[in-house]
Amino acid sequence: MKHPVLIVWFKEIKETLRDRRTLLVMVLLPMVMMPGLMLGLPLLLMGQYESIEEAPVRVAVSGSSHGEAFMEYLKTRPEIRLVEVEDPRTSLEEREIDVLLEIPANFQDSISQGDATYLSMGFDSTRDRSRMGAERLSRFVDIYRQSIRDLRLQDKGISPQMLEPFHVQRQDLAPETRVQGMFMAMILPMVIGIWAGIGGMYTAIDVAAGEKERASLEPLLTTPPARKMMVYGKFLSILTVALVTVTIVVVSMTATFNYGFPRLIGDAMGEMGITLSLGAGMLIILVAFLLSAVLAALELTLSIFARSFKEAQNYITPLTLFIVFPAMIVQMIPELDASYRILAIPVFNCIVLIRDILLGEINMAFLGFTLIVSFIYAFSALQLAQYFFSREDVILKV
Repeated sequence: MKHPVLIVWFKEIKETLRDRRTLLVMVLLPMVMMPGLMLGLPLLLMGQYESIEEAPVRVAVSGSSHGEAFMEYLKTRPEIRLVEVEDPRTSLEEREIDVLLEIPANFQDSISQGDATYLSMGFDSTRDRSRMGAERLSRFVDIYRQSIRDLRLQDKGISPQMLEPFHVQRQDLAPETRVQGMFMAMILPMVIGIWAGIGGMYTAIDVAAGEKERASLEPLLTTPPARKMMVYGKFLSILTVALVTVTIVVVSMTATFNYGFPRLIGDAMGEMGITLSLGAGMLIILVAFLLSAVLAALELTLSIFARSFKEAQNYITPLTLFIVFPAMIVQMIPELDASYRILAIPVFNCIVLIRDILLGEINMAFLGFTLIVSFIYAFSALQLAQYFFSREDVILKV
């Protein structure tokens, strides 16, 4: 004879598989939406930046008569298009030009006399085209400035190389596994956290608040399984759905980084992919299991307490903030090291561990500590769920 927990679990899973909305969230969205976003956004950004790089920089020059030689130099650059406007600042605000260049009155005389002078360059930092245009124009201005410097040195019989006695060769000594996992470590922990919560959310709402609304919970309470067994069975059904969703997300995103980027974006972007070892992949699934267990227990508790499906949604949806906020902290502070104090914080601990696994920094002591802490949090939430499930005023309220 099957265990009562398994009977309840099987019943809830069967009803979940009949719900198209849950199947959409559990399978279709993570399998299609996440790879689409991961490939579509970089392609869109790269296309935008390529179009900006290919287009000439529109430059309006104020005081062009003060630097005739410099103006002739700019005209020889095909990457620069000189534009004549009446009010350069207004034209910059109205996006008619990308960069405003102001030449002072003593510019040409100062260069001829060997003195120092300046150029004023104005741009709009809130526009990519203007900001990138200023960077491109600065490179061409540097070339012109270096040519003047070299001529001055040659006139004095000094080699330009005297000003550059040595060059610095930079070498990245970070381990290959860390370099490969760095980009994915910025994205995957947040994605896993969000889908660990979203994946089981509708199942959690349906198995408690939904049954209250359908008036099917009271007949269920008359069946032989004890209420404690019912809570555990419902919890396992939520955990199962969430874990399946997270597994699909991990597999689809890993495949996207390994195969999608090299094919659609090129080798340069493909080098940022990550090849997960079987051990690292299993550890990520284990940590995702811990995260899903804590969230599933919390979602079930809130769903039991809620009066209706809509009320349960209002209670459970804010849980997403408790996932996104820790993930944003990990993204904004990449130097944040794992410690027992940090790993004692629910959700935050799993996000940090997933990041470290992707970076190849696996600490089994931290993993064991997180396992214990997550079990305590999940068990405590389940105890609260059992308490609510045993109270008639909570179960029967509508």
